[in-house]
Amino acid sequence: RRFSESVASVGGQSSVSRVYTVTTSNPPSGTVGISYFPSELNGNVETSGMFNLFFSLGPNYTTGSSYSDILPTSLDGAGNLLADVPSALQYSFAITASTSAVNPLSGTYTIGNGPFATLEDAINEVNVNGVGAGGLNLVLPPNYTETMVNVDIDILNNPPTVNNPLIIGGDGTLPLPIINAGAGGTLDRDAVIRLIGTDNVTFQNLVMVDPPLINDDNYERMEWGIALLKKDPTNGCVNTLVQNCTIILQAADTASTGIYMGNHSIDPTVYYTVTQVSGLHRNINIRGNNLRNLNRGIWVRGYDDPSNLLQEGPITIGDTVNTLFGNTISRLGGNATPAYGIRTFHANRLTIGNNTIQNQASGGVPAIGSLTGISVEGTTGTFYTLHRNTLQLLGGIMPSNMTGIFARVTGGASLRITNNDVQGLQMLTGSS
Repeated sequence: RRFSESVASVGGQSSVSRVYTVTTSNPPSGTVGISYFPSELNGNVETSGMFNLFFSLGPNYTTGSSYSDILPTSLDGAGNLLADVPSALQYSFAITASTSAVNPLSGTYTIGNGPFATLEDAINEVNVNGVGAGGLNLVLPPNYTETMVNVDIDILNNPPTVNNPLIIGGDGTLPLPIINAGAGGTLDRDAVIRLIGTDNVTFQNLVMVDPPLINDDNYERMEWGIALLKKDPTNGCVNTLVQNCTIILQAADTASTGIYMGNHSIDPTVYYTVTQVSGLHRNINIRGNNLRNLNRGIWVRGYDDPSNLLQEGPITIGDTVNTLFGNTISRLGGNATPAYGIRTFHANRLTIGNNTIQNQASGGVPAIGSLTGISVEGTTGTFYTLHRNTLQLLGGIMPSNMTGIFARVTGGASLRITNNDVQGLQMLTGSS
């Protein structure tokens, strides 16, 4: 944040001095960067451009202390380093880093009516300050709309606890608040919201939409609606609840997944080797959601522990007792890439119950590639219950495979499949 500036001109040479304060949340060390965009300065119009200045907080930097540095530089308007030319603008930056007090947030805040204009603003604040006594409820009012992309919940101080949870979403009053996805920038990791190794978080009563007329290629489209990721091999998500949310993506992105859980951080290509229980996703509940126009409804990939001692779970997708808690997955697939309603790997104590998977419902089309309603894969010591799910699947022109329920378990894993209703499994052409 700039708090002072002075400009002087001597002998035709302009000298500009700026002083910045960079506030951090209590790092013992790190790097602070400032991006400066040249503009009109002291009556002289600089050419467009941008340059970056970086300085490091040294090993002796401690809470409450400050670190300063003077970075003199001679640059043209585009940020290019110049020789000592008298007519060139000379910049001198004085930068001070200091810590600020951390003030955890608690109570109920209505987004758009109070200190937070947007949900993204609120999440950014919570990431720094954390959650206080009694928990924090960020309420999005009916008819609320916002656009966001790749908003990470990664709380540095005062993380949520069982007694101090973080709740994000509407209060259930219709019409539900809508979050539109902004444009992504990758082929494998864009999401509306990513929960990164943070515990005791609830998402509820939200609508998330990836708008096809705006995000119209696979770099811009969302791969995940809500993603549960790990901060590192020692920090998974615990006590996460996703309920009563509607997530509408674009099946044209073959990686599009409504709710995703992975054994990695933001980069999905680097899988973690977990060596302690805290590195597992545990007590995850996904219920009552409506997921549509995507290639994969719910995708869960846990850590495959060779010793079978560290296993993700428990994880509940739907419920085996209460039909209201089941998820509905529709408009599934429709392209040549294999599509799945629910697919899980290495998820222990897994319950999949009372879910409805219909690839043609809500304007869907017959499958073109292979289509699987529910797929579970696991190893020794895992326990699976698949109960009272309804699968209505219809293929088009000879997909490579169509399966209602697929299970592949090894080495004494426990698998219980009861009272599921598998309908259709028909081909419009060819044999069924």
